[in-house]
Amino acid sequence: MPKISVPQRKISLREAMFSKSEKVKVSKSLGRTLCEFSFSCPPAIPIAILGEIIDKDVINLLEYYDIDECNVVIE
Repeated sequence: MPKISVPQRKISLREAMFSKSEKVKVSKSLGRTLCEFSFSCPPAIPIAILGEIIDKDVINLLEYYDIDECNVVIE
């Protein structure tokens, strides 16, 4: 299993939720701000939450769990 770390928060949950967003490949999301995320089955413990910056550890975990796309804030 890849390393687990706590991502850095960039904006609030509310700001992230109401931001304009785009869907990108996880492999292209480094440094972007997560704005929407859903898991297909419970109990889902998020790897990162809205408003956090996607770093290499987050990408490694998403890829480990076969998640290939995520929604990020358009900046």
